[in-house]
Amino acid sequence: MFLLATFVWALTFFFLSARARRPLLALLAALASGVLLGNLVATKWIGIGAIALVWLWIGLSATLGSAALLPRIRWWLYPIMFLLVPALTYLLWTVPVVGIPGSVSAAVGEALFETPCTFGRTPNPAVQGPTTWLSRVRHWHCTVWNYHAYLTATHPYGSPWWSWPLLKHPVLFHLDTSVDPPRRISATGNPIVWWTGFAAVLLTLLSLPVRYWRVLGVSRRGVEPPSGQGSEQQRGERGGESQRGESRWDSPASLPRDTSALHSLFLDLWLVLGVLGFWLPWVFIQRVAFHYHYFLSFTLTVVLLALWLARLLERPAFRLAVFGFLLAAAVGFVYLYPSATATSAFWLR
Repeated sequence: MFLLATFVWALTFFFLSARARRPLLALLAALASGVLLGNLVATKWIGIGAIALVWLWIGLSATLGSAALLPRIRWWLYPIMFLLVPALTYLLWTVPVVGIPGSVSAAVGEALFETPCTFGRTPNPAVQGPTTWLSRVRHWHCTVWNYHAYLTATHPYGSPWWSWPLLKHPVLFHLDTSVDPPRRISATGNPIVWWTGFAAVLLTLLSLPVRYWRVLGVSRRGVEPPSGQGSEQQRGERGGESQRGESRWDSPASLPRDTSALHSLFLDLWLVLGVLGFWLPWVFIQRVAFHYHYFLSFTLTVVLLALWLARLLERPAFRLAVFGFLLAAAVGFVYLYPSATATSAFWLR
């Protein structure tokens, strides 16, 4: 939960820095986002993906020319706030773990630093271990990396990456059978939200190409973009549109900045890339993995699902279905709440 909360708040402060009306508030929000991103990486290295997600937003916004979507700080502060600040925050968290040679904080784990570590190799006991703080930081990362890279142990709650969107094998964290009914803490997600969220991801992937061409004004008009063809009158009309900033043939970057379809497309693309970016790298990771490794992807999936529900609410024909879905999700939450909080419920016998 700490990982998810840090992830959500890091992105929240990032977007607050884009909406702040005062430069100082934008700067403080960006700083808070950078610190939280560093905390996220210090919690789990998968947090590096959140930093990449922030820079993906910055890159896409710059490509589209949508300055209103970017943090309202000086451009040269971007690498400081969203690279340097997270890195320094992460290094600060290594002090309690690595400590200073000879310090009390490192005494408990001093055996870890008795021999050197080489990435991809086993330690050599005949060689003295690291002595400086930076070398100990490197040594600790090397040790952790080698542990995960060569981990061959299995676990009864381990599950393959492809099963996570299906909610096939969630992790059981706690089980108390001394009471009746038994109490448990399980990572079982709400199937109503879980499955429809993944369906929203697939729907978005399929719809992105079509929506892209609609934003460009090609698919519905059935007219080829200007490439020297057409009458003089048509080219003149298009030239007049271009001067007014309403050209149907301009790139997305030059479309009107108040085009909601463009911003909707941009947001969906960013969310889908985030979901896949956190999830698909596990295809290539051989060590045992768990259902909770999908949680960051699922967080973005919920946001994407909420966007689709909001769009359906704008259509009167779908409103009843949306309210029915929300009711079903609420019932699912109540039903599964005891299994997430170790509380008793007669239906979980």
